[in-house]
Parts: sequence; C-alpha cells; structure tokens
Amino acid sequence: MLYFQLEKLQAENAQEWALREKLETEKLSLERENKKLRGEISRLEDEIGRRSRQTNVMIDLDMKSMQEELNDKMKVSLSFTCHHCLLYCL
Repeated sequence: MLYFQLEKLQAENAQEWALREKLETEKLSLERENKKLRGEISRLEDEIGRRSRQTNVMIDLDMKSMQEELNDKMKVSLSFTCHHCLLYCL
C-alpha cells in the first residue's frame, strides 16, 4: 500500500515538474517577445519623433512662403491703391 502511494506521489511530482518546465519555457518565450516588442515601440517612437520634426520644418517653410506671398500681394495692392488714389486725387 505504501509502495503504491509512493509511486502515485512520484507520478504527481513528475507531472508537476513537466508543468513547471512548460510554464518556464512559455515565460521565457513571452519575455523574449516582450523585449522584441519594446524594441519595436522604441523604434516607432524614434520614427514618430523624426517625422514630427520633418513636419514642423515643412510647416515652418510653408508659413514663411505664404507670409512672403502675402507680403508681395499686399505690396502690389498698396501700390495699386496708391496709383489709383493719385489718378483720382489729381
């Protein structure tokens, strides 16, 4: 009777060890996957930062270009207005 209980406990112990090894393997696999994903997140954050800086530069250039265009149009408008006033004032 004691022999059968010992065999039963040994079998349960072997099952527990097999389960433990399986869980440990899964844990290591998940840790590797997490490390890979953290690296991907870091890479994507860097890419977002780079694109954001590029976008800001492009917006600044567009704003300067539009400001220059507006200034040129204002000069033409003021010039036209002044010539128009001169014609009617004289």
